[in-house]
Amino acid sequence: MKKTIYLAPNRRNRRMADKAKASGKKHVAAIVLMSSPVVIHTVTAVLDMPNAYGDRKQRCEEIITAVTGNTYVTVPAPVLTQTNTDYVAYSTATSSSIKESTFRLINNDLKGIMSLFQSAANADPANAETIILSGKFKVKKITLNQKHEFELHNGILSGTIHLNAPGGGSYTCHDWEYSPDGITFTKMTPTIPAETDMIGLTPGEYAHFRHRLITKDGPEGWSQVERIMVN
Repeated sequence: MKKTIYLAPNRRNRRMADKAKASGKKHVAAIVLMSSPVVIHTVTAVLDMPNAYGDRKQRCEEIITAVTGNTYVTVPAPVLTQTNTDYVAYSTATSSSIKESTFRLINNDLKGIMSLFQSAANADPANAETIILSGKFKVKKITLNQKHEFELHNGILSGTIHLNAPGGGSYTCHDWEYSPDGITFTKMTPTIPAETDMIGLTPGEYAHFRHRLITKDGPEGWSQVERIMVN
């Protein structure tokens, strides 16, 4: 039985893999270098509300118009009704105290609507920026230099794959997903330790996995998809 060994793509392991390949000998183990670190951009919606009263009114109206009948996100009618009511109250306010109190209401309304657009963007990463901009929200991009190599090994029991990822430190957990075809993924149970097992797989078939780290600031980007033949 031939064993597959998955290693990080560092200089030492690359030299070892090249040496094994150049020898021309048959080996009982196949060496596979994992994916190199990649740069990931997360796209986040921001309200970008100005400070001046007149500019705020214009910004609120711009967003309300854009999210009403939006192509990408359906905002519930009661939410739009309440938002328009709060906007009228804010735009017609005459005193500083009323302006301040009514602004809190309309600001919270727009933040709630923005969360709907963020959820839609998270579900469709390829069009995330377009979705957010369609609601006239601003886009903030965060670059994550996340190491995406993680190890896959066949377990002792047939049909079991052991997954192991780099540790994330304090106040983090690990998110895992499995796919039989590398396209449709199923969420596995998140773990605090940087390892987990997938059991009950079919021997002789490929299994695909991806991993991401969840910190106190939220989930980071998904790793590249890795696959392994199940023993």
